[in-house]
Amino acid sequence: MIKKWLLSSFEINLRFRRVYLLTTIGVIVIAISIVFAYRENPKKSNVPFLVGLSEQEAVTLLENLNLRVNIKEDANNYLVENGIVTGQSPIENTQIAKNEIVTISVKNNK
Repeated sequence: MIKKWLLSSFEINLRFRRVYLLTTIGVIVIAISIVFAYRENPKKSNVPFLVGLSEQEAVTLLENLNLRVNIKEDANNYLVENGIVTGQSPIENTQIAKNEIVTISVKNNK
């Protein structure tokens, strides 16, 4: 009877270890999947919202994201001061490759 009890206890302990091991492996696999799903792509950048910033602020922000800047003059917008970004292409939150060009329109009324 003692041997039977020891054997049952051993079997329960073995089953617990198996369940614990499989659960631990499952949690690790899920954690790794989440990390890979939500990590940022180091070769791409999200274009920020630039309209309303000064030309220098927009250029600095884009350069910090490893993006190149093309500046177009916008003399037709009478609602903003000189040196303010009035438009951008591509639009905000667009993912583009590093070193791609973002074109900004800047009010410049000489």
